[in-house]
Amino acid sequence: MCDPTGMLALRAAGTILSISQNIREQRAEQQAVNRQNEIAAQARREKENAENLRIRQIAERKKDKQFDLAVEAREKRATAVAAAEGVSGGVLDRVLGNYYRLEGRYTSQIERNLQAEIAQSNINKRLFAHEQEARTQYIPEVDIMGAFATQAIEFGGDYMEWKARKDEKEAEKKRMSNMMVRIGVL
Repeated sequence: MCDPTGMLALRAAGTILSISQNIREQRAEQQAVNRQNEIAAQARREKENAENLRIRQIAERKKDKQFDLAVEAREKRATAVAAAEGVSGGVLDRVLGNYYRLEGRYTSQIERNLQAEIAQSNINKRLFAHEQEARTQYIPEVDIMGAFATQAIEFGGDYMEWKARKDEKEAEKKRMSNMMVRIGVL
């Protein structure tokens, strides 16, 4: 049978190792959660960058479309003015007014479409933020005292068991020596 004091020392060493391992596991879990949160934040940034690029590209296309529309309107007005060389007054003014009105309507429609795209982009960015928030995990604290307390209680139980066995052996030795004294052997 093993020496109870040696067993207690082994249990104490095991308790220390268990505390150390528990703390390492908590730190590893904390690092994993931090990494997950970093990934969620990076995904949000990349989605927002892609959304910003999409809006810039749409704005450039709309601007090009407006420029092309303005050039086309000028050409049509010039053609109307050239064709109406002999015509003056209200007819030419009505034709030119019609071209200006159509150009304004098309330009306004292009700008409204761009504003709608920008509004949708802003909504998308808010959704990206909500998605990141949903993906973000709680970062657990490393609970050194909890790990220590749990293992200390376990070790305390081992110590109490060791102490009880030691006291029992001492009581047995005392009883045996008392009996030997009574018998007269000692």
